[in-house]
Amino acid sequence: MFLMKSRILVVCALALCVVRASAVELSLGPTIGYRGSINAANPGIGFMSGFALGDRPDLGLSTRFLFDENIGIGFMVELEMSGYSYVSKLFDLNASSDSNTYMTRHRYTTFAPSFYIGGFQVGVGLMYSTGEETKSLDKKDTYSPGIQRTLAYELRVGGMIPVYKSDLGDLNLIVRASYMLDPHYTGSVYVHPQDPLPDGKPAVQSNPQSASFSIGVNYMFSLVKI
Repeated sequence: MFLMKSRILVVCALALCVVRASAVELSLGPTIGYRGSINAANPGIGFMSGFALGDRPDLGLSTRFLFDENIGIGFMVELEMSGYSYVSKLFDLNASSDSNTYMTRHRYTTFAPSFYIGGFQVGVGLMYSTGEETKSLDKKDTYSPGIQRTLAYELRVGGMIPVYKSDLGDLNLIVRASYMLDPHYTGSVYVHPQDPLPDGKPAVQSNPQSASFSIGVNYMFSLVKI
């Protein structure tokens, strides 16, 4: 896994050097999006994960280098503040309620280089943790599952759909899916504080990894054309 991550970063760095030397267009602009995510890892026997929307929008700054303007081949670098949320609840829904169903929210600052081909993007995100909180849905109980990893990687695939273009720049609709290559915590945790389970069995530890889908918009100001 470490070797694969290193190769991804090396390829992205080399591509960035090539693009910086031969770009015919450089654009820069703000991005705003909204994300929904779920714990894609096994939450442990006795529990289940639920999909959750973020409590705040993702905000970022995007840079695009195009070195073949006709067919739109280039490279993008994005810096964003993003959040990943998921619900942890008892598998026995008859025993589940807002007081024992927990919402976990992870926050990251992400540096994300990607290849750009005609609006399609594929790349990797380097995620730096900036916080985590877990609360019951009734907001009466706070739970700390464990220590969040300082750094994590994710794969990102998406597209930019042009909405409006002018000499000043272009407005785009952004659709993206991502999957974390690393878990959220430094080690296995109890994703839910209930132990033992309602049936008397002990809870099982796991380590969540988020899969997410986001939609948003950006405006890319055209800075340089060569």
